[in-house]
Amino acid sequence: MKKFTLAALLLFSVWGMHAQNLIYSTIFPSGGEPSGWSQEILGFEADNDFYFGDSYMPGAGNFSAPAAIINDDISFDDTTNVRLISPAFDTSGYETIFLSFEYSLSKTGDNLGTFQVEVYTGTAWQQVLFVNTHTPPVNSGDIDVTAYKNANFKVRFTYNDQFSSSTWGAGITNFLVEGTYDVVPNDLIANAFALTCDQTIVGTTVTATAETGLPACNNVDGNTIGVWYKFSDPGFQSTVTASLCGSGTDFDSRLSVFKGPLTALTCVTANDNSCGNLSSVTFAYDGYSDYYLLVSGAAETTGNFTIAATCTPIPPANDEIANAYDVDTFTQPYTDHAVQFTYATAESQSFDYEVNGCDGGQLPYVWYKFTAAANGTALATLTTPSPGGLNLIHFYSAPNESATVPQIDWVNQASNACNVFDDSRQIDITAGTTYYVAITLEGGNSDVVITLTYDCDTPAGPVATAQSHCEGATVANLTATCVEGSTINWFATEGGEPLASTTELTSGTYYVTQTIGICESEAIEVIVTINAVPDAPTGIATQTFTAGETIADLEVTTVEGATLTWYVENDIDGYTVIPATTVLENGVTYYVTQSVNGCESDYFGIAASQTTGTGSFAFNSLKVYPNPANSVINIANNTAISQITVTNLLGQTVLKQTASENNVQVNISALAAGTYILQLQAENATATIKVIKQ
Repeated sequence: MKKFTLAALLLFSVWGMHAQNLIYSTIFPSGGEPSGWSQEILGFEADNDFYFGDSYMPGAGNFSAPAAIINDDISFDDTTNVRLISPAFDTSGYETIFLSFEYSLSKTGDNLGTFQVEVYTGTAWQQVLFVNTHTPPVNSGDIDVTAYKNANFKVRFTYNDQFSSSTWGAGITNFLVEGTYDVVPNDLIANAFALTCDQTIVGTTVTATAETGLPACNNVDGNTIGVWYKFSDPGFQSTVTASLCGSGTDFDSRLSVFKGPLTALTCVTANDNSCGNLSSVTFAYDGYSDYYLLVSGAAETTGNFTIAATCTPIPPANDEIANAYDVDTFTQPYTDHAVQFTYATAESQSFDYEVNGCDGGQLPYVWYKFTAAANGTALATLTTPSPGGLNLIHFYSAPNESATVPQIDWVNQASNACNVFDDSRQIDITAGTTYYVAITLEGGNSDVVITLTYDCDTPAGPVATAQSHCEGATVANLTATCVEGSTINWFATEGGEPLASTTELTSGTYYVTQTIGICESEAIEVIVTINAVPDAPTGIATQTFTAGETIADLEVTTVEGATLTWYVENDIDGYTVIPATTVLENGVTYYVTQSVNGCESDYFGIAASQTTGTGSFAFNSLKVYPNPANSVINIANNTAISQITVTNLLGQTVLKQTASENNVQVNISALAAGTYILQLQAENATATIKVIKQ
């Protein structure tokens, strides 16, 4: 076999002057691996892995900080081959990426032990450092890994003694990933940096931009310049504290926490100035959702900061029978996410085999309960069972949903064997009977899924046909004929969640079911058409009339084909419908709407004003003819006309002329066909006449 003589094959370039920003850094203090790190034993007979917190590398010297060390000498075999793998980092938004760490390979004599460092490119692992000679603790320097940046960037360290008994081991510490950018990548929530338990990250808002459209959160306005982090720790419920109160924060900062889809964030909590002008928040993490943290400043303030996340596990609230979760109050199947079995406590009330039928031991159970609405089955499942198979699920019957341990009775069914390990159990249930489910899992956490399935005769679906409604209509406006006493539910998708009665409708397909007792019918498809509500009619807000004219003589502009409805307003009934033949009265305001496809517009009001002056001496013998007219209107009066004004129904003046004679002609040939108002002045009196241009 070819023997390597190269001390270290190191793949990196010196960048020179570059302003690097911290993406992630850690040393390896005592205890388990840091949050997000994992180990992998690759093969042979090896059963040892890295240990943490020691700074001495046997046979090679001291690290400058607590390290992750694999010591081949304590494994009592010659076949150690193990890996240490970092968390994933989203490096896709950076211009350049640099990796550095302090490492050592401890060897004695001429042997084949090696230490290898690789980065994950998003599709494969790429070697960036290979060491095969004795190397006391030394820093790698900046390794340029820009070519491998991606949304799932990881680093793994592999120690392989190559069947050699002469290799002491290897170690690393001072792990560091840095990057450069023009605009900080996590300026946008879609590019939020990952934040996990027990992690500290250095960041900046200096090159960030202002947020817009965020909801107010705990009296903190987050719509200022800021950057985003995404907290996620799947499978572990915890109380999370995120803090900017460390010495690395140099500006008046705010910290806000949101949850939900990126297009509809909801406030979880926020804080401004909990520690001087710096901020800290605490929230309950549910074990499966993504939470988005916004670091921002007051007004346009920006600066550098250090954000640190610490987590305290949340024991299951239902680890006593008195606090059992009532699963039949939830939509089925019911899922209790990320149950912290690791932190459950032993039941305080003692089981007794003679009393309970199955004692179950003094184990750290979590509890669920329900009362069967009908005959059927109940299925309890652990989605992530214990790797060692140490899972117990027991069903008990009870007199009610306030039972104590001495009152519950083991359900004696073959599928509910006493103290037999299982990660899924199903029993038959009887209508009206209350059941408790006691579950324990050793060595981990898991979702708990409980599904209640009832036997029933499926009723026929309700009777419903295609229907039309107007804009603004809600689910409450939908109609269907159902059996008396049944419950109607409407859905946007077949098999989806029921819609709230206040949900606004859109044109499309809806589904309706009826439920009788606990039995739901098949879904009936209903086509719903939503018609636009027209705008209110338009016209002149004040219109004149002569005695005897009716509402039909008022002029309004409407949509073609619209139906008009006229109203008067009163203090008792609001708007009252009146016929178009109603005789106009001076000083009364009339209201009109227009309806298209059954959808009625808003009201338009017209104040009616009886023509003044035509009954006075100034217009005692006024004549206006012809009316309608094509080109010329003749005006004859007993007194001289001084001014003539023509306006359209929008109140716009379209023609004006002066005169000084009793008989005057007005040329309207240039006007468009339509209705106009002719206003005449004579001897300080005014007359208004409606004329039609053909």
